[in-house]
Amino acid sequence: MKKVFESDIPVVNYFEGLSLFTTEFPTVAIAGTHGKTTTTGMAKKAFENTEFDFNTIVGSILSQNGSNYLRGKSN
Repeated sequence: MKKVFESDIPVVNYFEGLSLFTTEFPTVAIAGTHGKTTTTGMAKKAFENTEFDFNTIVGSILSQNGSNYLRGKSN
């Protein structure tokens, strides 16, 4: 990590990065008290074989790829 800070690579926190991402792309947010990650995962699964296969960011690490991000196939 030290090398990143010593380089010319811009460093932003999670929320700043999320803001940059959602400013560039159309965004749908799922909010609530309980079940957001599950609901988001279900929505992603429902749309993954359609023209609306969207990029997904959730608040938990996903078992599919060890990340909280799933890349979609649509624009």
